[in-house]
Amino acid sequence: MWNKGTVKVNGNSYTYTAKVFDEDSDFGIDCGRVSILSIRNTEEKEVVSYYRGWDIMPRGEEITKAYDEVMSIITK
Repeated sequence: MWNKGTVKVNGNSYTYTAKVFDEDSDFGIDCGRVSILSIRNTEEKEVVSYYRGWDIMPRGEEITKAYDEVMSIITK
């Protein structure tokens, strides 16, 4: 299932798109259900990218908080 949305961290918005499966996979983040994840900042710059492997890992406190919030939403 595809998920899209927006999270706010420290007043900054981050949009995300994620492909989440019903079951865990070897291709998912930490062998979980998320196999594709993109998080973009307000300038539309991709700050996190995962496509069956890390292209851009979350870096920095704010980006990591955005990533954690997105993961908590999409893996409920």
